[in-house]
Parts: sequence; C-alpha cells; structure tokens
Amino acid sequence: PTPNPLPLLSVNNNDVSDLSIYPNPVNDILEINYPVTIKEVRIYNLLGELILKDINKNRLNVSSLESGVYFIQLNSGKNQVSKKFIKL
Repeated sequence: PTPNPLPLLSVNNNDVSDLSIYPNPVNDILEINYPVTIKEVRIYNLLGELILKDINKNRLNVSSLESGVYFIQLNSGKNQVSKKFIKL
C-alpha cells in the first residue's frame, strides 16, 4: 500500500495567516501574496498527488488544471505553508 501523502499538506505553523492567494476561485492566473521569499511552489490535488511544481513564483498559470479543489504549498526553505483553492 502507498503511504497517505495528506500529512504533507497539513499546516503546522501560524505562517498560513500571512499567505493570501487570489482570485479564489481562479480561472487562469493565481496570484500569491506571501511576505517571505518563495523557493518552491507545489500544487496537489485532493488525493495528495503532485500536479504542478515551480520555483520562485508569485503568479501561477493554472489554466491547464481541470476544474476542482487543489492545495497550494509554498516552501521558503525555513517554512512550509499550504492553502486550499478552487479552479473553475
């Protein structure tokens, strides 16, 4: 059996309050507002599967994603935060 990757998506610190993503729901471009330098951005589906991975981005083109609910995970090197968003 494969391990459940969902614990990876949990948020274990208070930095998520500093993260804002918009628009949410989103059609094409997801804007990321986070006061810390972002080293890596990952997007996961509800099954915990990695869908998209990028580096040093404050804007993501998510137009290729199918409609649904996703998690965006930001890694600053020191902190890791996740937030849910909806793709229309």
